[in-house]
Amino acid sequence: MTRNPSISLTEHQQNDIGDLLKGGRYQSVSEIMRAGLRLLMDQEQQREAVIKRLETAAIEGLNSKIVEDFDVDDFLAHKRKQHSEG
Repeated sequence: MTRNPSISLTEHQQNDIGDLLKGGRYQSVSEIMRAGLRLLMDQEQQREAVIKRLETAAIEGLNSKIVEDFDVDDFLAHKRKQHSEG
């Protein structure tokens, strides 16, 4: 079902839309809004994926064994060396 929602835009946003239309890449405000919505949905999917990876890493960390003799300085030095070697 097609619906024409009412939206409020700032003057700056209206000017941006006008500029995009003048540029010729978009033929209508609807095209611009759909493109913006696609970008927003892509960002939301990426955000959800990051959250899922963080949750998985947190669970892995909580389920891992406790290291008694962990040296933070040695660990960071090792990671810095790995990073600089690429």
